[in-house]
Amino acid sequence: MLLAELDILRVDKHSWMWNFGSLKALKRYVKVTGITMTITGCETGCQDIIRELESEGIDASVSACGEGVVVPASDFYPTIEAPDKNEIERHAAEVVRAYRLFEDDQSRRIYSACVGYALDRDDSRFVISQFRQYLHPEVKPEEGDVVLDGGAFIGDTVNLFLEATGDQCFIYAFEPDGVNFEELKESFGGMRNVFLFRKGLWESGGRMSVARNEGEGNSMLSVLEDSPGEVEVVTVDSIFGGRSRCDLIKLNVEGSELHVLRGAVETIVKWKPKLQVAVYHRKNHLWEIPLFISSLCAGYRFYLGHHLRRWGGIVFYCV
Repeated sequence: MLLAELDILRVDKHSWMWNFGSLKALKRYVKVTGITMTITGCETGCQDIIRELESEGIDASVSACGEGVVVPASDFYPTIEAPDKNEIERHAAEVVRAYRLFEDDQSRRIYSACVGYALDRDDSRFVISQFRQYLHPEVKPEEGDVVLDGGAFIGDTVNLFLEATGDQCFIYAFEPDGVNFEELKESFGGMRNVFLFRKGLWESGGRMSVARNEGEGNSMLSVLEDSPGEVEVVTVDSIFGGRSRCDLIKLNVEGSELHVLRGAVETIVKWKPKLQVAVYHRKNHLWEIPLFISSLCAGYRFYLGHHLRRWGGIVFYCV
């Protein structure tokens, strides 16, 4: 399929690497977000791709070859906060401590490039990982794994993990947003090894409101009470803890990652699952999350991946 050959899909003013894998997956994304697709890539085949999209009812147009202009992530995603020079200087000791935790030169280069960007906003510094997001060579799902997918969205990572294991893993997928969850249920509701929960993850149980970003289809939890968008939140430890095995935890929860990890301490200490955690939504997460995990238990190997050519798609991996 032509779409599978695309590396870059431009969405309105924003560009990122994303392999949707199928036209069905792309249609689900367009349905949830309501955006218009603009294809950026080599001229050859673009018109065929446009016709393919439009035949499925997806508005699309073709732009000039190349990546074009990429706006700062903070202009498009309100839940992304890149650190700045003052933040780096204020936390210099922690920034250096976190750097020393990483296992390999590539991770340290990626980390240094991210810190450098925080100092001067020069995005040419970024070092982009050669592996696909959430499929780090050392930190990825394997056959038989029990996986927790925090922030499952409409199922992109559920599908990725199933493909990576030949459907031979068990996935507990959590998505608090109602619209996204309906799409998730439509795609994976009948599978014996995928368990779907319209719940949020947090450091304690209770109920919280869901603030939805209509432009992107993502959502974030808020401490506001008595909201019509309230949803139940649970901890990772209430699901696994000392009772059930957990082999991998993936978290991309719009800035709530550290809160969720605080509610997963028992699980992490007992089972030592592989971790894949987004560290780009909050200013300090780049160093705070590695330092937090290092404080819990010894023996983890730490890696860092960067999967977009901007501030975003930065994932902390450990095993």
